[in-house]
Order: sequence, then structure tokens, then C-alpha cells
Amino acid sequence: TVLDEKIRKLLPRAAGARMSEVRAGLRTFAPDGRFLIGWDGSLTNFFWAACLGGHGVTVSASAGRLAAAMLEGEAEDPELRTAFSPARIG
Repeated sequence: TVLDEKIRKLLPRAAGARMSEVRAGLRTFAPDGRFLIGWDGSLTNFFWAACLGGHGVTVSASAGRLAAAMLEGEAEDPELRTAFSPARIG
């Protein structure tokens, strides 16, 4: 496999090691490809922080800070609230 080749090349001492477990996260996407961060337009008290695609690990800190600010009513940039609003995909 490609992974085996990379391990042999980059970690030669680990070549031949067997994986005991493999995990993967799902890459979820909104129809327009942008993140969903904000209150659901249809469900009461449901807040989204989802559809980060393959960017979850790299943007998680910023997405979390934005989500926390929105939950606390402190997200001051209306452009961000609109850009990531789940209501846009209604």
C-alpha cells in the first residue's frame, strides 16, 4: 500500500510493523463547501460546529473560539456570523 511505502521510506526501522488499529474521521461538507458554525435555523437550541471538511485539525482552535464567542453572544463580526451560518443552506 501507499502507507507501507511511505513507512519504509520515512521510518525504515518501523518497516514490517503491523497496524493493530486504524481510525479515520469523516470529512463532512456543506453544499457550498463552507463551514457550519452557528445556531440552527430550524431546531431550537441546536448549535452547529461542523462541516469542516478536511480542515478540522488545522482550524479547530479558531473554529472553537468563534463558536464559543457566538455561544456567549460576543462574536462581533457580522460577516463571519453570516458566512458560516447554518441558516444559509436552509
